[in-house]
Amino acid sequence: RKALDELDIALKLFPEEPGTIEKIGDTFHALGRYDSAAKEYQKALVFTPDSAEINTKLAMIEESKNEADKLVKSARSLIDRKKYKSAQAVLKKALKLKPDHKEAKYNLYIATGHQFARNGKVGSLWDAIEQYGLASALKPELAEPHYYMGLSYHRKDKKEYENAFREFETAVEIEPGSKYAKLSQEKLNDEQRRKKLLEDFWNKGKK
Repeated sequence: RKALDELDIALKLFPEEPGTIEKIGDTFHALGRYDSAAKEYQKALVFTPDSAEINTKLAMIEESKNEADKLVKSARSLIDRKKYKSAQAVLKKALKLKPDHKEAKYNLYIATGHQFARNGKVGSLWDAIEQYGLASALKPELAEPHYYMGLSYHRKDKKEYENAFREFETAVEIEPGSKYAKLSQEKLNDEQRRKKLLEDFWNKGKK
């Protein structure tokens, strides 16, 4: 990171120096930020389009991405089949190939959350909620993590509706046409009916 600061200063002095731009790419690569590295290599190629070294580096990043993509696809299939530990192992391999692979990180949070939720104990459900929260922060446009957070809140305490309802409602709001929005709405409807029945029962007993 300190190297990046120094290279940024050098680039401001000589903004069209391909060697400096390439070094910035190398530094990003060393930090595991492959996408940022690729962008810098592409910038350097504008000035040295025939650079075999830079083209080789770009090809290696592309190869890592393609291999990681295959592993993520395989891991998602494992998640769908409820083989969470196997999915976690595959996703960790993907992240070794490309540490900044967003889909791999997201699905690792989901798989880890499912593994904790499977335990069913209160402490594990809190851990599951944390993992789903990390998935949501990484991909805030998706309903999936909110649906599973809602389920985990509900399992943790069936008498506490506020957090579960909030997550189900968020899932419906942010991705209304998705599978998880539909599941969230169904769950929300069921739990709202259940909540009303319980409230009516207890209120009847007070009269």
